[in-house]
Amino acid sequence: MTQNDRKTPPLTVLDVSRWQGRIDWDAVQRSGKIDGVMLRVLGSKNGKPYLDPMFEENYAACPSRGIPVGGYTKMVANLLDGIEVRLSTDYLEHKTELDALAEKVVYTGPIDAYFDYKLGTLEYRSVRFENELLDKPNFQGNAAVNYTDRETPWTRIIEHKWFEFGKDENGNDLPKTIISREYSSEWKPGDEPYYPVNDEKNGALYAEYKKLADAEPNVIFGGRLGEYKYYDMDAVIASALEMTEKHFG
Repeated sequence: MTQNDRKTPPLTVLDVSRWQGRIDWDAVQRSGKIDGVMLRVLGSKNGKPYLDPMFEENYAACPSRGIPVGGYTKMVANLLDGIEVRLSTDYLEHKTELDALAEKVVYTGPIDAYFDYKLGTLEYRSVRFENELLDKPNFQGNAAVNYTDRETPWTRIIEHKWFEFGKDENGNDLPKTIISREYSSEWKPGDEPYYPVNDEKNGALYAEYKKLADAEPNVIFGGRLGEYKYYDMDAVIASALEMTEKHFG
């Protein structure tokens, strides 16, 4: 079964703004019927944006309602607990040595790089970041805001503290904030690849690399680069769980 073949059951998601008033989140949790929540951050009045007056209250309620605390950093740290981790180590440069350590290898790097580009180079999109430390507790009140207008040069701004609800490990407010402006950029060899290019030419080349990958019985190719496909985070986690079940039971 492939990602496209899998039938995803419908989810029940609440769309919440000030118009729903104050919500009894304990009752929502007890119901067991809600899979997720969308919180409106901004509204518009007379053409001017404003922060939804219920957003901060609803957002603050999330940590105690089953939403993971610590974000992806904590999740990855838990996954790697008790496992040897080597930093600044290029797998492809040490492939023979590293392959000897395990019966199976999970490879999430570029599939064309794995095969030393023997069939040609796949194309990718890349991004670059500009980081800024601001001497204020809040910049945009949300972890990520996307910009879709032609005039804005960046695609989104990430305010990292809001992934952790703006608090330190002791629950205190943070007096400063760090933002990252994300810019889309053309990729060239040597740049960090982020996204595959979904067109006929690259799709055909990937199909040929996929044949080579299928002939590698001890290597599991995964992720955006290993499978040369776009994944949102929920989809890539689902794919990882499926591969784990398939290969390791």
